[in-house]
Amino acid sequence: MRFSNSVQLPVNFVMTNFPVEQLHTICKNVGVTYIGANLPHSVVNFKCVGNRMEVEKHEECNHTDLMIKVLLTLQAEQASNASMISRSCSELKSLRAVISQLAMLKEKEETYSRGTDNACQDCNRSEMHKECAIKLKIVHGIKETLDQQSKKLKKLERTLDFVSDELTSTANTDRCQNDQAFKRIDRTMAEDKDRFEHMYKKMEKSIDLMKEKLCHFEEYVSKNIETITKKQTAQCEKLECIEENVMTELKANHELADSLIKGKKVLNDKIDTVSIKQDNMKCEMTRIKGDIECEMKKQLDLRFKSFQYIWKVEKFAHYQQTAKTCNQTTIYSQPFYSSEFGYKMRLQICPNGDGIGEGSHLSFFLQVLQGPNDEVLNWPIQFTALFSVLDQSYKKDHFFAEFHSDPCEFKECYEKPICEHNLACGFPTFICLDKLKKCYLVDDTIFFKVEFKINS
Repeated sequence: MRFSNSVQLPVNFVMTNFPVEQLHTICKNVGVTYIGANLPHSVVNFKCVGNRMEVEKHEECNHTDLMIKVLLTLQAEQASNASMISRSCSELKSLRAVISQLAMLKEKEETYSRGTDNACQDCNRSEMHKECAIKLKIVHGIKETLDQQSKKLKKLERTLDFVSDELTSTANTDRCQNDQAFKRIDRTMAEDKDRFEHMYKKMEKSIDLMKEKLCHFEEYVSKNIETITKKQTAQCEKLECIEENVMTELKANHELADSLIKGKKVLNDKIDTVSIKQDNMKCEMTRIKGDIECEMKKQLDLRFKSFQYIWKVEKFAHYQQTAKTCNQTTIYSQPFYSSEFGYKMRLQICPNGDGIGEGSHLSFFLQVLQGPNDEVLNWPIQFTALFSVLDQSYKKDHFFAEFHSDPCEFKECYEKPICEHNLACGFPTFICLDKLKKCYLVDDTIFFKVEFKINS
């Protein structure tokens, strides 16, 4: 801050890096008017405003009060504005310069005041002492404020030093890590380069070997091409000779084939006549054979297809009691044959019943046995049977039931036996036990009959 030399003129002083809007506000609060700034020299012009006595008073004291008010206002604005703290170093220097200028101005005022009129000096001496005391207090306050600003600046410098140290340490660690990473990258790049060079050398060697082999092959081909062409010409000549021989043989074969065709025609004619005679003989033989078979079937049907078998059972009450009390629930007849060379069979009864007829009915079954003639018989066996209980009285009122074989539903009963006997087939509820009257059961004896007919 720099004051102008002329006291009677408006106050001029220099301020750097200070916003113009803030200057207008300060001047309005202090009671001065902001005139303007000389931009090339950064000179700020102020002028006192008020009534005549106040203006003369400011001019007599060489604008000291005005400057002190401006400085105090600037100090308060600096303390309240956070943006001015960041520029406190430059402003501190400017304030110190202002204080030095104020001291010089005070000296000039003292010298000026000595030359003034003694009467005026005596009148205003007491007031000047008061004003000087106030001004000194203000200067002391400014000095204290400056000291506080310097302490804050020192703290900020220490903080800045600490932050800069932290940043430098972080930068150093980052630099070390980057250096290590770059070293690893350089190492891997060197290893890859060595590997690539090794592979490139191998490829060059293999290419050289291939070139050598290709050269040897070309030399071999150039040397042996003449012999190969000679062999090819010889083989072509051999092929021509073979073709000529084949053509002659083909001609001979064609002639032989023609002669064979002619002979074949003659033979076919003879064979046709012989085959016609054979066919006639076969037809005659088949007719005779059919007649013989028909005659034999008729004889066999008369002899073997129909037969009957009667079974006498004595001590029936004993068997019935045994079936009730013991495990022997079934009685078997003696085996018999359907003809001289026919099927082997037997009858079986359950005196106390079997299955659903147990305890209430007499069960009557027919069972196919394994026989000596099974290999020449027809299987499965198909028959129609008439099961009967004979009436022993004069009435001859026999009780009977007809049975038809069913190889589809009960195949295991009618197939060729693979063991001693097949499963039995018949009636589990043939006759009720209460119907065995005196006419069927006489003297503890009962007769069973089966009439059997083989189906063709």
